[in-house]
Amino acid sequence: MTDPDKTLPTPPEDAEAGTPPAALPSKGGDKKDSARAKRILLVDDNPDLAESLKQLLELEGHQVAMVTDPLTALELAAKAAPEICILDLELPIMDGYELAKRLRELPATKNAMLIALTGYGWDHDPRRSREAGFAHHLLKPVDTARLTRILEDGI
Repeated sequence: MTDPDKTLPTPPEDAEAGTPPAALPSKGGDKKDSARAKRILLVDDNPDLAESLKQLLELEGHQVAMVTDPLTALELAAKAAPEICILDLELPIMDGYELAKRLRELPATKNAMLIALTGYGWDHDPRRSREAGFAHHLLKPVDTARLTRILEDGI
């Protein structure tokens, strides 16, 4: 049986590798326009924090798969081709920087937006995140209004 927290709908067969699939419809009753829904992979080893963020993102109409370890994240990303990957930087097995590097090597996620979500807030940390391929460096606890703007604007 598949864990519902680890599933994203499979991208269309005709989707070009590395190209984000078309936006997916939101779940019934969600307030956001389905054309703006994103396929999101959320990776954080703190299940309580991750579950809270997952629920928030789903309320915004996004399709979210949540995992707590980077190896499972890589397996899921290769199959589900998320458009956005939100990664904790302090993970077991490999850190978020290494996970970002490996996601960039996968055809399914080479063009995905990577967002670092971390407690690392020293002056050099955002620069290190950019160098690792992250588009954004967000501190915990996450500023949900800022995250929503990032997801809506795609920048």
